[in-house]
Amino acid sequence: MDGERYNLYRIDDVLIKVGYVFLLLFILTGGTALSAMLKQPSPDRSDTLFVATASLFIPAALFLMIGYHFRAKEQVAAAILHKMELAQEAPVADLMASTGYGRRTVEWALLLINRRGLGYYVLDRGSDRIIDGRLHKKMVLVDRCDRCGSGISRSFPASQEEPPKCPYCGTAVAADRWKEMRRTVLEGIKDQDIRDSVQAGAGQGAPAAPGARKDFSLPVFILLLFIFWPAAVAYAVAKYNK
Repeated sequence: MDGERYNLYRIDDVLIKVGYVFLLLFILTGGTALSAMLKQPSPDRSDTLFVATASLFIPAALFLMIGYHFRAKEQVAAAILHKMELAQEAPVADLMASTGYGRRTVEWALLLINRRGLGYYVLDRGSDRIIDGRLHKKMVLVDRCDRCGSGISRSFPASQEEPPKCPYCGTAVAADRWKEMRRTVLEGIKDQDIRDSVQAGAGQGAPAAPGARKDFSLPVFILLLFIFWPAAVAYAVAKYNK
């Protein structure tokens, strides 16, 4: 999998790195404090160093805990995104079985994917399938009936799973033929995604999925980190939950 593409949150990377910086400072300060206590025992000095060391351990533990919590959530969504990119559409039951996650987790992950601009996935309540939302806007032209040969010349939604029926004899379009026609539409969507990715890489920009947004601001986070680190934690959590 493309690690950059499946890095849905990004704030988990920042939080974990900051946590390890605090942890390193904690180790260095703790070592200095211990060395000083062994060389020149002094209650006042020992208390000061203890407070300084503890003040570094708390943010280290907090940043790492929250960062890895986000990382675990991200891995769930990334696994579901990977499955959907391979299948394009799938019954919810199959997706749950293949990933091992429950329905609520799957629906949450798809919402996150759409918000990050990485997909257009929607739940078709009628068929209980996850499909590319763009299929609702795509039409498939059926020109003739496989059985009676009558000209149909009608367009049907590409999101429709069941083959349409001939209005004259009532026979459904052959399942293999309908599947192939829908597959052609899906391949067209994939090709468009590839072209959009190339344009984005060239700096031309690409249309974002509905609901796509960038909430987390690294400069704001760094500023809060230097001013008052608990505010930086609160900012990251607030943007995660938004």
